Amino acid sequence: MSETVSVGIPDRGSIPVEHTWNLEKLFRSEQAWEEALVEYERQIPGIDRFKGTLGRSAENLRECLDYMMRLERDGERLGYYAHLRVSEDTGSSEHQARFARYVRLAS
Repeated sequence: MSETVSVGIPDRGSIPVEHTWNLEKLFRSEQAWEEALVEYERQIPGIDRFKGTLGRSAENLRECLDYMMRLERDGERLGYYAHLRVSEDTGSSEHQARFARYVRLAS
């Protein structure tokens, strides 16, 4: 009779770097993500300046759409990074907190 070998999920720190996601294309560091989140939060109230102006001209509409597209793009980038970090290690309360902060802002 052969023995059964139990293989568990390896700890994130024991995975060779070449077998992990390279998230540096999204943000070079967690500090860079933090700075981008602060900037994203600062930009959210800016959408209010377009209230009641969209029908005045095509330029106003275009400016609003450009602003919203930039905001959406920045939010997606923040969200992808936060979500992938949680996926790396679902047991990390730090990663979970980062994702929750993003979700709170993006909602």
